Amino acid sequence: MGKTFLIIVIFVIFVVFISIAFSLFISPGENDKISYEECVLLQNPETGEVDCFGCANGVCKDAPADWVLYEAPEIGIPYSCFASEQGCQLAQ
Repeated sequence: MGKTFLIIVIFVIFVVFISIAFSLFISPGENDKISYEECVLLQNPETGEVDCFGCANGVCKDAPADWVLYEAPEIGIPYSCFASEQGCQLAQ
């Protein structure tokens, strides 16, 4: 009975360790950020939201890790990103 209990405890610790390692190293967290040296226009692939990230005039704004480069639509008003005194700014 003592060995069975020990095996169960070791198994539970192993499963907890694997789940923590998976959450830290494999799946991206919400707090993961990417830094850019210049202004970059990015889009959230899930919501379609567009924003400007990067550094300009000493003001930096880090991008969430899951955002992708913005591709202008063929129809409609495209967004743009420019450097200003307040940092990188979004324009439409």
